Amino acid sequence: MPVRIAQILSAAMMLRFSFGLTPAADAVEAAVRQVLADSALRQRMCDHNRAVGARHFSYEVLEDKLRLLLDGIRPLPRTK
Repeated sequence: MPVRIAQILSAAMMLRFSFGLTPAADAVEAAVRQVLADSALRQRMCDHNRAVGARHFSYEVLEDKLRLLLDGIRPLPRTK
């Protein structure tokens, strides 16, 4: 979620500073503030992001990432 919010706020900065569209930038920033202030909406966004992440990361990718993380602690046996 933080990355997407940062991207949206970067777009607001572009609207404000590159194109001089201050009212549009204000509207984008107000919408972000509204989302962050609404705990139910924040939870829905987090749940959605978790579901999207689960679809795009297979067990094998997660296993490889875990292996890289833990190899510094102790070598893990290969399962392949």
